[in-house]
Amino acid sequence: MKNLTDYSLAQLIRMRQRTDENTYPQRYDALCRAISRHQQAQSCLQARVFSNAQRSDIVPINLWFVRFIAIVSIGGCFIGLTTIINHLMQPQDIFSYLIFAIFFVVFIVGIAVAVRLIESRSVAALTDNRNFWAIQIVFFSSPIMAYQLTNGLLINFWITHTDGLQHGLMIGSAFSLNFLNTNQPWALGINLVALAITGYLQVSLSRFTRHQRNIPQHAE
Repeated sequence: MKNLTDYSLAQLIRMRQRTDENTYPQRYDALCRAISRHQQAQSCLQARVFSNAQRSDIVPINLWFVRFIAIVSIGGCFIGLTTIINHLMQPQDIFSYLIFAIFFVVFIVGIAVAVRLIESRSVAALTDNRNFWAIQIVFFSSPIMAYQLTNGLLINFWITHTDGLQHGLMIGSAFSLNFLNTNQPWALGINLVALAITGYLQVSLSRFTRHQRNIPQHAE
């Protein structure tokens, strides 16, 4: 007699339909368990296939928005790299070299993900660009730690404990990472440009994901 694992899901369902639950309770329960295992395995397989395909799928997104992101990202990153190179031409301490190296890599990654977005507009490309812009949304300052990353374009609003609410507009790049600097004031700010771009990319990704999940999956 064949083992229940040797049958397909459709065969198991037909066998359960022909099996009387009251007359053969053990047989009926065994069929139910076998069907459940088949369905779980099929769901996991479909999830893996969907996940792999989703990374390379093309997301419908406004082409002019993609061009805008690319111009701002690539231009801003080149400005940031130029600034870092100019600083490296002057003597620096070890900690400064480390900070410059970190932001140098960040700007290189920014150029790479922007180029990838132009080439494919895939889920993976949108995700990488969303993450790149997300790390630019918030900046803060304190005597313990200060952080800021701005690339290309910023419209900032920030509040300090001394001057209150302030705002500013800048084209270019700015970056900083400091620790244990007692001269740093307490401040918290947000870059509205980075917030808007991150939000738009996230909405585009979420809308595409919902659309893909609504596509009927054909069972065997």
